[in-house]
Amino acid sequence: MTSYVAVFRSDRLSRLAPLVGPVWSLGTGTGNDLVIQAAGVQQVHLRFREERFGWVVENLGGSLINGEALTCHRLCSGDQIQFGEVVVHFTSDGADPRLEVLDRESVDRLKNLFEAAGTLEPGSTEEVLSQALRELKAIFAVDRCMVLLRTNGGGQMVPVLAEGLDPASPERAISLSVARDVESSSIPLLIPDTSLDARYSTARSVMDHEIRTILCCPIVRRGQKLGVLYLDGRSPSRGFGQQDLHALELFCRHAARALKEGSDRQALCAQADQYRALSRDALMRVARLGDLTTRSEAMKQVIDMLQLAAVQEVGILLTGESGAGKEVLARAIHVTSPRRQGPFVAVNVAAVPRELIESELFGHEKAAFTGATEPRAGRLELADSGTLFLDEIGEMDPAMQVKLLRVLQDRRFERLGGGQTREANVRLIFATNADLKERVREGTFRQDLFYRVAAFPVRVPPLRERREDIPVIAEQILLDCSRRFGKTIRVIEPSALDLLASYPWPGNVRELKNVIERAVVLESSGCLRASTLRTGLDPLDRPEARPATDPIEEYPGVLEQARLEFDRRWLTHHLRKFGGNVSKTARHIGLSRVSLHKKISELGLKV
Repeated sequence: MTSYVAVFRSDRLSRLAPLVGPVWSLGTGTGNDLVIQAAGVQQVHLRFREERFGWVVENLGGSLINGEALTCHRLCSGDQIQFGEVVVHFTSDGADPRLEVLDRESVDRLKNLFEAAGTLEPGSTEEVLSQALRELKAIFAVDRCMVLLRTNGGGQMVPVLAEGLDPASPERAISLSVARDVESSSIPLLIPDTSLDARYSTARSVMDHEIRTILCCPIVRRGQKLGVLYLDGRSPSRGFGQQDLHALELFCRHAARALKEGSDRQALCAQADQYRALSRDALMRVARLGDLTTRSEAMKQVIDMLQLAAVQEVGILLTGESGAGKEVLARAIHVTSPRRQGPFVAVNVAAVPRELIESELFGHEKAAFTGATEPRAGRLELADSGTLFLDEIGEMDPAMQVKLLRVLQDRRFERLGGGQTREANVRLIFATNADLKERVREGTFRQDLFYRVAAFPVRVPPLRERREDIPVIAEQILLDCSRRFGKTIRVIEPSALDLLASYPWPGNVRELKNVIERAVVLESSGCLRASTLRTGLDPLDRPEARPATDPIEEYPGVLEQARLEFDRRWLTHHLRKFGGNVSKTARHIGLSRVSLHKKISELGLKV
């Protein structure tokens, strides 16, 4: 049984030699069986002796044998001796040592292949394939490679990209034939030497173009055939082997993942664009059924964000002043979410007494407290498979905050007075008009709960920051109130719209609704008049109740600047009156639409 030593320098195979006894030596001296010139190597560095039970090595040069500083060691197959940059591997099982001692060139190729596979990121088909072909061409040191993909609708495989191969070339015929055979069978193909393969040895294209070796592998993802990778080589000294085939199979798995995920991502993006347009319309329709609709850029940005969040199971925190329309938005989120078939349940935390909030949210069992004569489901259970909206979350008692935190963490809770743990299958949307960060600093709101609640914060702008919405919202409320009260009022007169647009609306949409409801009840004509609306406005906030000042004092002292300022105010006033509608404003003030656009641009106004 022959034993061998394989000498590696800097991780590359340098020498492979059989041990011929009874004594065999290694070192720098010319009398050694194996001469090695390297830093730190002695005249006779290692001496091997063949004994009855195997080989023994004498460590004469301070080497490490299997990591230990031994002077003498009986060798076993697989032992390693290291000195400096040199590593000596010993094998004695009689097998070809090239099967046991890894060829460092193959190792490097395999390492590079896996690194390349790891860099394949889901993207467009062309990006992924171009990257794959570049990597394969370099790693396998071939001149030609090609990828084929199935055409849309599951048609025939066609070449989409190639490296070193002209698609119009006659030699492509053999490549396509091989690739389609592999695609049809879903079995990888390895031809180490075409001259020894009966199928291709006499093929004209193989002989004419000196194709010596072929490697072809299907690209399959979860049973779905995506394509084929094809490589061939012309070097007579470099034929593909079984190891290359296994490596390419693994690479194709990564490529299939990247291709499939990239394709899915493109499809999802297309669906998302379509869904985004639909969800915007749905969100706006829902808002118009309630108290909210918009023409303002501020609210459009809010709706854009909520379109993205609505389809994800992410907790949303709506912040903003009281009456700004947070609950209307929460309902709109619910009906555009995957939970739209489930219930929408709203709870105003501030309106529930502190001692009852736990029972209100979690429910209670019979006899849980005085007066609890029957078990009762809480809002969490009532909202099962739907959405639970918790308004004024900043007013929640600290003790209750702990229990809500558990629900957010693991979706579990118990009824008051009960021991059975229940699952909370709900989406939670929160709202507050308080500064929760300030509450955290004050110690009245838990920091860990804050980070759970405010996962996706959205500020709802107050009505005074979106005055262009006031005419639209007012008209919608008017139609709703007229229908409910049996009135035939369908129009708001211009002076009434001016009054509404100039009012600061500290109570936001809720106050606007109350004012219009009161005016509809009082109005006796078919048009909602300013005189009727004034009776419902807070005298402290009416524009005419503010301290009077001479309007001239508000303008600049220079005549030209004063004219520009007047034009700005006058146009802004009329644009607001018609909700930013340029065409209606132009007709009202006697200008063409083009002239009004030009004037708006000159004055630097935003519509």
